[in-house]
Amino acid sequence: NLKIKIIQKKKIKKKIIKKIQNVLYSFFNKKAQKNFNLLHLESNEYYILSLNVALIVDLHYEEIQGKLHLCSRSLIFEPQEIDLPLLKMKYSNNLFLKLVKGVNHLKLKALLLTSTEINNLNEAQLDKEIKQIQNKQKQPNTNKQNNTFELIERLYIPKQKNKNNTNVCNSNQLTTNYFKDVILNTIFIQNEKVFVIYRNPVTPYLTEKNYDNIVISLDKNNSKEQIIKFLKFFDGFMKTKDEQQYINFLIDNSVQQSIKEFVNQKKIQNKQVDFIFKCQKVVPEGNQHGFFTVVNEYNLIFCPLINSIDQKIIECKLSDVKCILKYRYLMKHIGIEIWLYNKKRSLLLIFDDNKIQQSVFDFLDKNCNKVQQYGMTKDQVQKLWINRSISNFEYIMYLNTIANRSFNDISAYPVFPWVVQDHKTNNLELDNPDFFRDLSKPIGAINKHRLQKLKDFYTNIYQEKHKNAEGYIYPTHYSSPGLIVYFLIRKIPEFVIKLQNGVFGPSDRIFRSVENTWQATLNLEADFKELIPEFYYSDGDFLVNNEKLELGITPEGESIDDVILPNWAHSIHDYIQKMKICLESDYVSENINNWIDLIFGYKQQGEAAKKANNLFYPLTYEQNVQWNQYNSPYEKAAMETQVTEFGQCPVQLFQKAHPQRKSKFISKNLSNCDEKTYVMMCQKFQEAQQQNIKMKEKINQLNEVIEVLAQNENLNQFIRGFQEKVDQESSINSNFLHTGEDQQPQPLNENDFDFLNDTGNSNN
Repeated sequence: NLKIKIIQKKKIKKKIIKKIQNVLYSFFNKKAQKNFNLLHLESNEYYILSLNVALIVDLHYEEIQGKLHLCSRSLIFEPQEIDLPLLKMKYSNNLFLKLVKGVNHLKLKALLLTSTEINNLNEAQLDKEIKQIQNKQKQPNTNKQNNTFELIERLYIPKQKNKNNTNVCNSNQLTTNYFKDVILNTIFIQNEKVFVIYRNPVTPYLTEKNYDNIVISLDKNNSKEQIIKFLKFFDGFMKTKDEQQYINFLIDNSVQQSIKEFVNQKKIQNKQVDFIFKCQKVVPEGNQHGFFTVVNEYNLIFCPLINSIDQKIIECKLSDVKCILKYRYLMKHIGIEIWLYNKKRSLLLIFDDNKIQQSVFDFLDKNCNKVQQYGMTKDQVQKLWINRSISNFEYIMYLNTIANRSFNDISAYPVFPWVVQDHKTNNLELDNPDFFRDLSKPIGAINKHRLQKLKDFYTNIYQEKHKNAEGYIYPTHYSSPGLIVYFLIRKIPEFVIKLQNGVFGPSDRIFRSVENTWQATLNLEADFKELIPEFYYSDGDFLVNNEKLELGITPEGESIDDVILPNWAHSIHDYIQKMKICLESDYVSENINNWIDLIFGYKQQGEAAKKANNLFYPLTYEQNVQWNQYNSPYEKAAMETQVTEFGQCPVQLFQKAHPQRKSKFISKNLSNCDEKTYVMMCQKFQEAQQQNIKMKEKINQLNEVIEVLAQNENLNQFIRGFQEKVDQESSINSNFLHTGEDQQPQPLNENDFDFLNDTGNSNN
């Protein structure tokens, strides 16, 4: 008994120390901690609930504390210790589970050693196994290759090095039975194959054949209701013939039951529920199902129920709402995006149909007294940009937002243009148009040879095969989830692993170099990607391999690490800063309106798009996705996959050509003038420019004469007088050309430009 007490005390101390170590480690090194999250699931896989558990490796080793997560396609064991891997067990790999109660150390050993299939395992069989162990008659399982715990032991039992540098087990541990006087309730699992997920650093999944019995003890803190739910839902997933139908039933049942309980609770508290609707919160990792409500015209609440690991309720006051915007999600107008004053990230919610969306929007619009509604109309913001009151970045970000592109929605992520095409020169050449990309053409039309090949095949041949089909040029889109995670692989590697079914992908498809990526975008027949906002505003962490990921080896034998930058960038910070400068440069300011026409404007679709060689696959356009035509749930699911994974054109914002931005020297002084005055001043400025050119020609001609006549002393006085007049005329024109840079903005009227007429008269 004394030995047992000492062992138990040591065990408790070790647990406390490990918890403190984990807390400190996660506090000082947050990026290194990779807890279980929705990115560890497959596409369209859902997280349901978790139990506090411990993995039992052997009687002579301590349990591995952690959690067992129930998901729609797998069970995942997550150890508390950060450096230990996750263990993912898919239902499709012959997974069987059984609850075994009242397990003592003899029964536990029988569970670990038995070769009996789980379906044939009962109390009588376990008693038989125990007797065989006691009589030392247990025969080794040949399938286990003479090692009873080959996989689990390798993953979770710590090894020590001997003098010969080989792994050996601690002899003190082998003599200690940690479970001698313990009675446990356990979950017994058999599974043919497991996926090992290392978290620090993140690596592609390792697939392992499994011959071990997996025994997991249930923590006493789990309620009886939790355990029953866990087993019931697991049984449902194993027996259902239609996974999606069962998930929909589970979601609807959970949400409706929770809504009923919530409303009853508020009635007891004498609080009024203004409205309450089933909805989903859209986040890049995966949508969270729950309900959205407002209580007493005061508190706004989103309560997550399914696919939310932390179950964190979002609650705020209606007065905290800064802005609301209707949102198109997967080509359906069913969403609302909400910005709060005290949160950096917006809240994107989607509802079952357009009627609910409109109802919620009307309520928020009426009752959120501090809402800005984006403050200005689209035309007003456009004028601010034209007059240079806001930057190119701010304007493009604004257009993305009102065109329903959100950081929360990876299927419709904000899109930004490539603006630089020369990555080999050593310096920024902002005055050289060849340094920049041609913004008047789609990215796929810059290479005219590739464009012709694409037009020949996808427009002509495709229409011949499918007579009623709408022709297109580009088979892939400029923005899709695959392209987003391509750029962000170093920042969120789990995203890539999820989309690539457990791997990073071939090394030639890893974002390795800015120049290589540009060349691929320019030349490959299925690569037309634009950029993401992070290239123009972030700290550049997505370009640095901070977590030392093993991203692969190039054909030249080099390891892929940080992104290789253009020659004109000396560091990551320098690159981002120079990209900002390029985006705000004169060339981009004068031409970005052409790119806006292609992405958000009148050249996005229709005859204008055809003339501009800007036609993408038909199902990337909203008008071609008719949801009411799909009656079967399988057809709807297939279309959702198409829209989610293969790109969507933004909401079209403009029906005519987008105006050009004003030049620098005019913009600062003309921010307050009307359109008529602006046109008049532009005409006068052009006249002044022409007169200035004529004046320079006259000066050059006269200078030649002056050089000849300068030797005549009688002409010196005339020459000095003429030069003074020339200098005076040049000074007037020069002052006008630089007013935008040298003077503060002032209200202008037509009389301010009378000196232009004087200049003209003097020239005459």
